[in-house]
Amino acid sequence: MKKANQVRLAKRYGINSSTISYWAKSTTFPAPIQGTLGKTSWYHTTEVDAWVVLNRPKYAKRAVSVVELSEPTPTPTPAVATPTANKSTLDVILFLLENDKAKQKLVLDLLLD
Repeated sequence: MKKANQVRLAKRYGINSSTISYWAKSTTFPAPIQGTLGKTSWYHTTEVDAWVVLNRPKYAKRAVSVVELSEPTPTPTPAVATPTANKSTLDVILFLLENDKAKQKLVLDLLLD
């Protein structure tokens, strides 16, 4: 899983790093990676990407466009809704699986971690 600090996240979404600081104050924003509190907090990019899709969708396409594919990935099987599944998670998965290899890689990273 890739990680990024607030400056890298800001570049990822094409925004100012102060916006990331503002987002980080939200109780639903992913927690920093344990042991990185202090001057520079680091975050798992896949967790932040999922949060952005749910909470700041207009920035989601920017993040997906910069995801680098290191190797070809198999096409994931479509998500199947179950009565116990979290609807918001399924919404994220369906949003990310629009026949785009970068989005499929992002979903696979989210599911495998």
